[in-house]
Amino acid sequence: ISIHLDFALEKVQTEQLAELVEFTKTATRPYVIMGDFNLDWKNSRTKFAELQKITGVKTYKIEDNSMVTYPSKNVRYDWILVSKELEIRSQKIIKSLVSHHYAIAAELELAAN
Repeated sequence: ISIHLDFALEKVQTEQLAELVEFTKTATRPYVIMGDFNLDWKNSRTKFAELQKITGVKTYKIEDNSMVTYPSKNVRYDWILVSKELEIRSQKIIKSLVSHHYAIAAELELAAN
C-alpha cells in the first residue's frame, strides 16, 4: 500500500489515517504500507501509537533519529510499516536528490511464529 498523507491539514491527515485503518481490516495479508506519512514519530507519537495499536503494524527502529528522510527539517516523515506476518530485517536511507525526500529501502522476511 503506497500512501502520501496530507502535510498541511491535520483534520485531513486524521481522516486519511482512519481510511487506512479501515482498509487494513480487509487487506490481504501479509501487507506493507509505505510512503510519505508527513508524520515524525517524535512529534506524532499519539497518531503512530494509535495506528500500531489498531492495525498491529510494525516498523524499523521507530525512535532511531539517524533515519532522516526529509533533510530540510531533519526528520523522518517516510515510513515502511509491515503487518504482523512480516519483519523488517534491515532498512536504509538512500540519500538521493531525486525528490525533496530521501528514499527508503528495506529487506523483509516472514515473521517467526
